Amino acid sequence: MDLKLIIATSMAITLVACGGSGSSSNTISPTTYTPVAPKMGDTYSYNQTTTYSNGTTAQTPFTDQVAIVDNAGTFYFNEYITTTGAVLDSYHLDANRNTLKNGQCTYNPTLQNPLPTPRFVGETSNTTSTFSCPNGEVVNIQQNANILDYETITVPAGTFKTLKAQIVSTITNGNGATTQIAPYTATETCWHDIVTGFAVQCQSSRTFNPALPSSTIASVSSTSQLASISNVSQASVALTGTGSSGTPLQYLYLTPNEQANIVNVPNPALALLFNTTQPVTWKIVVGTNTVIVGGSNESISYNGVTFTASATSSSFNLTSTTNTTSTPVQAQLIATLASNPSQIMTINLTVNP
Repeated sequence: MDLKLIIATSMAITLVACGGSGSSSNTISPTTYTPVAPKMGDTYSYNQTTTYSNGTTAQTPFTDQVAIVDNAGTFYFNEYITTTGAVLDSYHLDANRNTLKNGQCTYNPTLQNPLPTPRFVGETSNTTSTFSCPNGEVVNIQQNANILDYETITVPAGTFKTLKAQIVSTITNGNGATTQIAPYTATETCWHDIVTGFAVQCQSSRTFNPALPSSTIASVSSTSQLASISNVSQASVALTGTGSSGTPLQYLYLTPNEQANIVNVPNPALALLFNTTQPVTWKIVVGTNTVIVGGSNESISYNGVTFTASATSSSFNLTSTTNTTSTPVQAQLIATLASNPSQIMTINLTVNP
């Protein structure tokens, strides 16, 4: 049994993330949070750095994807190497995100979600279970969880409002094990998106007791950050395009009734692609001029500013901007949910002269 199991299991239970750069701490109303239910196709891709006991490190991009959701809310998700598609593991969870199975291995009793809902800062929980596998592993798991704070953090996939939580897992051999593991304690700190509950970033470490012999190489710490998201559980818009330099201008992830600001938009060269997880209608607002964008290579001009864009119900491609004035000009890109016009996502653009 590897640390990967415990890390992935806790991420599976909560589908959440841990702290990144640019964090700020402020508990906001409401003070309790219940994630939306996962849907088939929800996909979260991560970049992970693992450090081993011999001092070496490894970079592993991996993806978690919800594969099946039944009528009772029970769901399966698979974990695989992002670049090759090689399957790492699979998990079966119930509607409350308690873990039923990990591959062919089972939990008795069901491994309870260490972060039950509704979630709130200061919440604590204790869970125990026994993990049994066909290869003869029988492992006792004890988890102690604590939600430490509310934080807004930024990772490569975007900026997220999160609950910061710590889970301490004690792993020992259980009765009847014919395959022994090296017992250890794992400490994992994660930041969990308050809307969907997925993992944004996690930092973990583990200590072996007794210590491993020097000839044994094992992972001792890891850091995972959410690199990209395709989330059908919640309507959202994500920026995947690039600036004039060919690098991402600004990472962005928005849910309904949220706004984001993109400043210093290059003039004139620009290529921004916004993708949504649910059908929307698009419009650009500049001053008193509003233009609905629904076709290909449409040009929108107002007082010295010209936008060229194309759009479908699931994407908006801003291919160029031109600002012939002497000052920065502000515009808005608005995505309105087709299923609920009162739900909008707004991107404020500041275009340089």
